Amino acid sequence: MPQPSQFGYFQLSLRGEEGDYLACSLVSANGGKVTRQTSFPIVENVPSTPREERTFARKIHGMREEAKDLIRACLPYKGGDDVLWRLHELNRRDKHRLLFTVGGFVDNWNISEHIARTNPPLDVLERMGRAYISDDTWTHVRKVSFPLKAGDVLFVDFPNAPVNEKIKFGVQVAINEPGICDAEPLIAVLDASIRRVLQVVKRFDGMY
Repeated sequence: MPQPSQFGYFQLSLRGEEGDYLACSLVSANGGKVTRQTSFPIVENVPSTPREERTFARKIHGMREEAKDLIRACLPYKGGDDVLWRLHELNRRDKHRLLFTVGGFVDNWNISEHIARTNPPLDVLERMGRAYISDDTWTHVRKVSFPLKAGDVLFVDFPNAPVNEKIKFGVQVAINEPGICDAEPLIAVLDASIRRVLQVVKRFDGMY
């Protein structure tokens, strides 16, 4: 079976005429016949009707039963394994549109240097410190600052604060595909996808 490093880490969602690398390898290793239906099934919802079950079964036909059970145990659908589902949906959209919607958001700023230059009152310093270490604060900052546009206000300092011309802000790129990734940091999405694909492939060691 091709290794992830050869074809990229998104192999579970990459569709070719003969299906996914992993799924095809599992069928071939079991002596089965790879078809155009063969693929690692990632679906919108857990199969609940006879038709959905048949469609799911066709994708994994020819694999050994242990491999089929492992695929089902991955819960490859929305509400089961949302990381795999998100990866699949992003891949589907990418096939039909040139670009994903992305934008920038404020990720951090040089608070220590700013404090040294402006010497804020103790109560202001305490509030700044609490805000800086709060995940809720940075989640809020990401939401209100995405997407960054020319003229946006990035920071409001305390009254009568000395001007700090060297204040610096860190900016990250977020991917914004409604219903899939709502202004989520691109690096975090990629990292989670890579980790999950490697974890899933690892489960099938010795089967392909």
